[in-house]
Amino acid sequence: MKKVILLLGGSLYLTGVFAQQAATVTVDVSKPQARVSPSLHGIFFEEISHGGEGGLYAELIQNRGFEESRIPQGVQLKDGWLVPDPKPHWFLNGKPSDWRMPWPVKSDYPSWRGSAGIDITLTQEHPLNTATPRNMKVTVRQPGAGSRLINEGFWGINAVKGDVYNLTFYARTDADYKGGVDVQLQSKEGRILAKNTIKSISSGEWKKYTCKLIPTETDPAAEFAISFNTTGTAYIDFVSLFPAKTFKGRPNGMRNDLSLLLAGMKPAFLRWPGGCFVEGITIESAPDWKKTIGPQEQREPTYSPWGYWASNGFGYHEYLQFCEDINADAMYVFNIGIACEMRSGTFYGQDSVPALIGNVLDAIEYAIGPVSSKWGQLRAANGHPKPFPLKYRRSGMNNTV
Repeated sequence: MKKVILLLGGSLYLTGVFAQQAATVTVDVSKPQARVSPSLHGIFFEEISHGGEGGLYAELIQNRGFEESRIPQGVQLKDGWLVPDPKPHWFLNGKPSDWRMPWPVKSDYPSWRGSAGIDITLTQEHPLNTATPRNMKVTVRQPGAGSRLINEGFWGINAVKGDVYNLTFYARTDADYKGGVDVQLQSKEGRILAKNTIKSISSGEWKKYTCKLIPTETDPAAEFAISFNTTGTAYIDFVSLFPAKTFKGRPNGMRNDLSLLLAGMKPAFLRWPGGCFVEGITIESAPDWKKTIGPQEQREPTYSPWGYWASNGFGYHEYLQFCEDINADAMYVFNIGIACEMRSGTFYGQDSVPALIGNVLDAIEYAIGPVSSKWGQLRAANGHPKPFPLKYRRSGMNNTV
């Protein structure tokens, strides 16, 4: 007979007497009783502690769209705290919540800094698009190696010798800027690890630039920098850096190491995008899947109740694709019209219910609808004509439908 012995310490430390005792449980694995369905073993994902942004999602630039100093919808900034607009809490008999949370942002451009040869400021002049209107204005006084716009990544950028990193950014200039830029990975001391040159970014209109960076040495705490080679004023937006080695080689994909770990767990399903994240700190700031599809630079970010912005690069389409890639069913979590009970608890009225239901039905159609349908056609246009493996839907209040 095969047996497994479990030693249970539990709460026996509470008294000196119990601390000397131990319980023994014997499990006879040769005589299985109730069968546990394999469909009950899955993965819970939430955008918490940078589980996606800076975690599973392979983007290496933090605050790539310069949007992370914006104040979330439905709150005001007062003395360093986010304070909800005075609206009723759904569980407090019409009274507003006294909840508030600290605002961690201390700069107009978190994760970015400029070197001594440039002046930088956040602007919404002539935006790249209306969904993410902020961009970085760079006034270059001393061109060359001392004129760098630097991003620290997510606690550093893991630059691996010989690996390929794909860079994308948008730029435009005033008439006084007549040159190009060097883009590079560098150590925190400024030593160049990888470099490429864009000969000219001179244009009054936004243009997209791409290139590859290949480090000559490994540095797990590298930084990204743009060095300006002439004086004048330039504008930068949507700076994105991805390792070429993403999971399954997806261009806007997931980290290979973490994805292999999750795939190795052989989950029956993957729940996304979370619990409190789905509800938001206010109902106005709750996520909407329709803002997470389409061109990356046009995706409006979502503020996580856990204190940071998610770019929505890891959006609904990427989630469904990832489920397919790890052979898991998708469990999509939708908002039922209320914000998190432990935050503002604001909510939509009864007249909003049809729209909420319609939005969920649209999400289902995007995932599994025929290509002849409105949202199924968009899924096909985004590169996936076949239905995705969406099997389950859950509400923000954990009621399965």
